[in-house]
Amino acid sequence: MTKKNLYEQITLDIRKQIDDRKLPPGGKIPSIAEMRQQYGVSHITALRVYRELSTDQYIFHKPGQGYFARMADNLRHPAIIGSLGAFLRPLREYRNSDNYFNSIWVGIQNECCARHLNLLSSHSTQGLNQWTATGDALDRIKAAAIAAASQVDGYLLDERLPDDIVAEIASKCAKPVVLVNRMTALKDIDAVSPNHRGNLDKMFNLARNYDYNAFIYCSSGMRGCPNVSTDFCEEFHLQAEKRRLENLAIIPDTSIVPLGESTAKFMEAYEKLKKKSTKVLAIVESSAFGREMTDIAVKSRIKLGRELGIINGIDTGYSRSASPEIAALKTVPEQLGRMAVSVLMDRTSYEFMEHKTHFPDPEIIIGETF
Repeated sequence: MTKKNLYEQITLDIRKQIDDRKLPPGGKIPSIAEMRQQYGVSHITALRVYRELSTDQYIFHKPGQGYFARMADNLRHPAIIGSLGAFLRPLREYRNSDNYFNSIWVGIQNECCARHLNLLSSHSTQGLNQWTATGDALDRIKAAAIAAASQVDGYLLDERLPDDIVAEIASKCAKPVVLVNRMTALKDIDAVSPNHRGNLDKMFNLARNYDYNAFIYCSSGMRGCPNVSTDFCEEFHLQAEKRRLENLAIIPDTSIVPLGESTAKFMEAYEKLKKKSTKVLAIVESSAFGREMTDIAVKSRIKLGRELGIINGIDTGYSRSASPEIAALKTVPEQLGRMAVSVLMDRTSYEFMEHKTHFPDPEIIIGETF
């Protein structure tokens, strides 16, 4: 018997056991070591059997526990239609300061091309180009998404859509949904988001090692709709409370009030904090404001990384567009786009997967300002 015939025979044998319920739904599949011993095959052949069974959705993997027989009542066929509904704000003109969501789109399109998937979009999403979409605009987006239900396998939805709209689309369409670029408390919705908790935890631990003992938090103030900045701000305050930060100044609304007003408040807070601390670290939501304060610090001959540290909390890449390079809590938007498609395709295949927010690994760019 050839190796090809052998792995096919083992694959068919396990499929039959699952179909006949000799291996019950959710039952554990023999480990690779057990399969090698039972069938007298090599490690490579056993791995190929696992791969074939996974591809055909006869088994699924639980990290740290092994492989299990499919849950037949909850099985969905992958990419029945081969199209995804992308109800995301349209691409916009290139900007020096922020091409973040454009880059998410790049990741989505590249992953769909790699998987031979089509994308269905709607002109109604132009309403999301406004920071806070009007009620009429949200109604048009919702209606377009619901009308597309028969044409798509699932939906990628924009972070700026409120949770009640997201929940209604998911309920009325009965299709899986992935919310892109923010977290959600909705129980039956998946999401992909920057890893704010992991990044901030890593930053505070690093700050301790670098002897920072005072902090300035610069909030953008952009809170008119659900968005990544809101998530980051909430997580920062949770971390600050957990760590009982005493020397902390808050500079609000740096993307809303006149720039001169915000920079003056920043410098005033810095002068006060440096009198009772060795080093001050500024965490900035807006990359543009981070760039502005870095340039002011250089002109004021403040020693960056020695007296004052500056780090961008939401990395748009703008922090690395000039010198000195600003430290940043790194997020790769193309990776988020690819992850969103991957999570959605997994969901179309396995309804019994746990709904959750998916995060990339935490990462910090030290740059020249930390």
